Amino acid sequence: MVIFEAKTDELEQHYLRDFGAHPVASLHPGGPRTFMIADQAAKDIFSSYLFEE
Repeated sequence: MVIFEAKTDELEQHYLRDFGAHPVASLHPGGPRTFMIADQAAKDIFSSYLFEE
């Protein structure tokens, strides 16, 4: 599971569209939106970066 904040609206849309991110409760009200990527989507991202040839 990966939890992160989107710094821009464009990144927010990218994470939702391309990585299957889900919005979660923010630790900082009024700050950047917080997202989570979990399960197979998180495994796919880790695999693509850790096992690149």
